[in-house]
Amino acid sequence: MNRIRKRKRLKLKTKILIIISLIISLTYFFMHYYLNSINPRIVEVANQKVNQTYRYFLSSNVSYDLLKNLDLEDLLIINKNAEGEILNVDFDLDRSYKILDIVTNELTRDITNLENNSSFYLELPLLSNSKYALLSNLGPKIYVQVNMMSNLLTNLETKITNYGINNALAEIYITIELDYELLSPIIKTMDAINYDVLISSKILNGRVPAIYGDGLTKNLTDIRQNLSTN
Repeated sequence: MNRIRKRKRLKLKTKILIIISLIISLTYFFMHYYLNSINPRIVEVANQKVNQTYRYFLSSNVSYDLLKNLDLEDLLIINKNAEGEILNVDFDLDRSYKILDIVTNELTRDITNLENNSSFYLELPLLSNSKYALLSNLGPKIYVQVNMMSNLLTNLETKITNYGINNALAEIYITIELDYELLSPIIKTMDAINYDVLISSKILNGRVPAIYGDGLTKNLTDIRQNLSTN
C-alpha cells in the first residue's frame, strides 16, 4: 500500500511539474510574440511623447532671455552691386560663433539635466496592437520604461526675401537638429527633431535679384565649408 501511495504522489508531483512547465513555457512564448507584435506601437507612442517633450523644451529654452545680452546688430555682411541689388550675404564669424557657443552650451547642459530626470513609462493596453479600433483600448495595462539619449547640432541660417517696393527682409534663425535614441528593454530606435528659432529680423534697402527665386538663403555651415576649401 505504501508503494502505491508513493507512486501516486510521484505521479501527482510529475503532473504538477509538467503543468507548471507548460504554463511557464506558454507564458514565455505568448509574451515574446506579444512584445514583438506590439513593438511598432510602442515605438510610435514613444516617438510622439519624446517629440512633445523636446519641442516644448526647445520652445521654452531658446528665447529672448538666452540671447538678450548678445549684440545681434551687424551680424550679417551684405554684399550689393552698383544698382543696390543684394548679391550675397555672409555672417560675421566672430559674432556667429559666440552666439552658437552660448546656445549650444546652454541647451546641452539643460538637455542633459532633462534626460537625467526624464525616464518615462508608456502605459499601453494589452490589445493596443489590434487592427480594430474597438479592441485597441481593451485589456490590462502594460508599462514599458523608456530612456532618452540625444545629440545636439546647432547652426545659424539667414533668409533674405523681397519686402515691399525696394526693400528686403533679412531674418536670422538658429536651426537645431536634435538626434535622439530611445532605449528600453524591448526597443531601440533613433529619430530626429528639427527646430528653427527666429532670433532677429531687419528691413534692408535693396532688392534680391529675380535669379534667386524666392530669396537668398545661407547658413554658417556652408560658409565654414567654403572657407576650408579655399
